[in-house]
Amino acid sequence: MGAYCSPTVQALADEARSLRQKDPARSLTLWAQVDRMVTDDAALVPFFNRVSIVAVSPDVGNVMNRDGHGPLLDQMWLK
Repeated sequence: MGAYCSPTVQALADEARSLRQKDPARSLTLWAQVDRMVTDDAALVPFFNRVSIVAVSPDVGNVMNRDGHGPLLDQMWLK
C-alpha cells in the first residue's frame, strides 16, 4: 500500500547492515545517509488522515465528535 522502492537506498542499507559487526562506526554513518535519502525523497508521506466531518442542521447544538467513533449522539440537543 505504501511501498517505497529505491535501488540506491536499498544498496546502501544492505551495505550498512553487512558492516554492523565488522565496522559499527561506518555502519552508523551509512544508516545516517540512508535516513537522509529517505527523508529527502519524502518517502514516508501519510496517505490518509483521521479527520472526520459531521454535518448537522443549524438547529442542532452541543455537537461533539470523537475520532474513530463518530458523533456523540446522546450529547446533542435539538431546538
